[in-house]
This record gives sequence, C-alpha cells and structure tokens, in this order.
Amino acid sequence: MTPQIPISTPLGSPDRPPSATDVPALILASKSPRRVQLLTQLGYTFLQIPSPFEDPPQPDHSDDPTAQALDLARKKAHSLAVSHDFDQQRPIGQPAVILAADTIVIASDGTLLGTPTDRTIAEFTLRKILDDHHDVVTAVVLLQVLPNSPTPASEIKNQKSEIAFTDIARVHMGPIPEPLLQRHLLNDAWIGKAGGYNFARVTSDPDPAKRWPVHLQQGHCSHTVTGLPTRALPQHLAAMNVFPSPAASTAQP
Repeated sequence: MTPQIPISTPLGSPDRPPSATDVPALILASKSPRRVQLLTQLGYTFLQIPSPFEDPPQPDHSDDPTAQALDLARKKAHSLAVSHDFDQQRPIGQPAVILAADTIVIASDGTLLGTPTDRTIAEFTLRKILDDHHDVVTAVVLLQVLPNSPTPASEIKNQKSEIAFTDIARVHMGPIPEPLLQRHLLNDAWIGKAGGYNFARVTSDPDPAKRWPVHLQQGHCSHTVTGLPTRALPQHLAAMNVFPSPAASTAQP
C-alpha cells in the first residue's frame, strides 16, 4: 500500500491568506550539528527529527552531481514525512515544513566525494582536494506537510507542496603540511564532514599555525560548504510561511 502524506497547496496563497493556524512547524530532517547551529543562528525555531533514509556516505558516479544531491535531499524529506518518528514527534494538528539537505564535494577532476566513513577514506578524500580547487554543492528540499489532507506519496510531485534548490561554492585549498594533515586524521576531525573537513574550523583556528590555506571564491557562500545555503534559504522558507524570530541574530555566510 502506498504511504500517505498529508499535504496541500502552499500556505498563504493569493486565494487564501495565511491565518494563525497556518503557521507551520519547521522540522530539520538532519543529524548534523552544523546545520542545527546555522539554522539556530538564522533565528528559526524548529524541531530536529533525523530522516530515517540511509544516506550513502559516498555518492554514486554521476554526470550530474547537482541532480544527485537534490535526489538524496528529496528522499530524506519524503522518507521522514511517512515515518513513525515524524508522526509521533510533530506538533499535533499543526502543519509542518520539513527541511532536508545533502552536500556533495566535487574534486577538480570530477570525482564525487561524500562523507568519509573511516580514516583511510578520509585521507584519500583530503588528498584528492589538497593543493587544488573543489566545488561543494548543497541541495535543499522543503516539503510542506499539512494535517488531515491525505494525498498518496506518488502524487506529491504533482502538488505545489515542495521547494527544491541548490547552491554551489568553489573552494581553493592550498598544500597542507603533513604533520597538520596527520593530526587532523588522528583526531578524527573528519568524522561527519563532507569532504573530510569543517570549513569554519580549519580556517578560524585560534592558533594561526593550525589554520589551513583554504579560501572561498569571492561571492560564494561559506555556509553552503558546511551544509546549508543560508543566503538563499530564508526567501524559500518565507514562501512557505516560515519566518525567523524578529529579534534573532543573522548567520553570516
């Protein structure tokens, strides 16, 4: 039997302005501490309910990594929407917007790199991007889910209930001294990081000797590298009637 996902047309459409009962709960379908931090810095109130989708740590070889990242983000959102955890933890009787994201690193030779699962893969991943440039694509899917409006999951694609977008950032990484690289690997600083490193951490270490020669291409968003395109996200959330607190601080990309 096809799982049922309650959805509807976008909130606050011209034919029906949003009411207080329309304001949806924002659900982050991710275990990533960095995405939690960025969404919090943007000022949003949200619930964190990780998606049950088993995200492959290494992306498949593909001629279109952007489409692959979007597909993975969409699977995360949709699998959460039909999950028991979502049903049990979402606010009762309140609409929701599920935010799911996926990040893929593209080496200069076109090799797709994901999140390392062990130290050997982490070293291979980092050596692929050292002393070279690489691109980071982050895809985001926002899935609107409303209570008491069951629609077959197979029909979601025919409804105006989803917003999907991507952002790409180019990173230039210089040579890393071998002792610094080995310390990074031995300290397991690569765990849970697409590409095997945390852009914010390696570029802002209090000790200048431990900073990596990593630079973002001018005009690109650093938060795209760390897993959430914070420049583009607010306008898309606003289209689904999700807004930050007026008094919130803003995450600087």
